[in-house]
Amino acid sequence: MRETIRSLRIYFFISGAVSVFVNLEPALAAGNAFQYRALAAYGVAAGLSLLAAGFIARTAISEKSERLLRILYFGMGYVLANLAATVLIVGASAGAIRLVLPLLVLLYLRSNVIRLSTESYASADPVAA
Repeated sequence: MRETIRSLRIYFFISGAVSVFVNLEPALAAGNAFQYRALAAYGVAAGLSLLAAGFIARTAISEKSERLLRILYFGMGYVLANLAATVLIVGASAGAIRLVLPLLVLLYLRSNVIRLSTESYASADPVAA
């Protein structure tokens, strides 16, 4: 499926909102261990950065796609840190399976950001045509 900038922005908004919603309560819960709260706070930050990416996606695709890629790598870092913590602390691979979907979504977004920015550069550069 070929994504447009508009649908890519919607993906960013939905991914960011889900990440903030899922991680906000564990980040603020007093009964959780510090490491768990810190990881959840990282998830909230990743979600907020994805929401911000949705707002800047239109201009960032045509000007500097590196910003969006950094935000996506930040989100992937959160997912991988959460995956490592889940496997090491809990030891359950079943809990780790639910983390594969966000990683796949972020990889999908990354490939579309690269494709759209390449198309944007090609259409804006008359020498490349």
